[in-house]
Amino acid sequence: MNVKIQSLTSLDVFLLALIDSGVATSYGMREQAGVSVGASRPAMRRLKKLGLVEHGKAEARNKLAFRLTQRGRRAIVTGLEYLLDEFRATPPSDTESILRIASLAASKGKKLAAVRLLKDAAGDFSRRAKEIGDKGTETESVVAGMYQAMLASCYGVHFQTLSTVLTDLAVDLTKFPTKSRTVKPKNTKTKNKM
Repeated sequence: MNVKIQSLTSLDVFLLALIDSGVATSYGMREQAGVSVGASRPAMRRLKKLGLVEHGKAEARNKLAFRLTQRGRRAIVTGLEYLLDEFRATPPSDTESILRIASLAASKGKKLAAVRLLKDAAGDFSRRAKEIGDKGTETESVVAGMYQAMLASCYGVHFQTLSTVLTDLAVDLTKFPTKSRTVKPKNTKTKNKM
């Protein structure tokens, strides 16, 4: 079976890497990486059909464990390279995809690529925040106008906050160890001006 790397999503490649690192069940993926069971199970079925994973030993309480095939191991490397190239051309707007691929790249010794991805995505979010701030909407309805103004304000702050956080992560990334450790989220304070 010929696997088209372009068909693999950031979630697919991330799950393959989790299995490779010893996180082999949907429940482990939820507990250790925050990937919901509802997201991981369909993805695991897809990866199994592609021949990238196979069933491993059942774990405690009959939790279904997976293990990588040789093709699955190769797909981590080629999938990561493909997604990094794709994301360089067009940074994704999905924050989880950005963080999955950046963390995977950094853990595979590609910290510069991870930093570049984070900075490119931050720049994209900053541009989007500015576009929202520059754009006015005329409506005939007072209610619609208020709603549009509030929505634009929320999205503008949201995108600018994402830009700031991704920029901070890019700066801090070189300090992150590539070995497993407990990572505490950075406490970020955002002033909301409306």
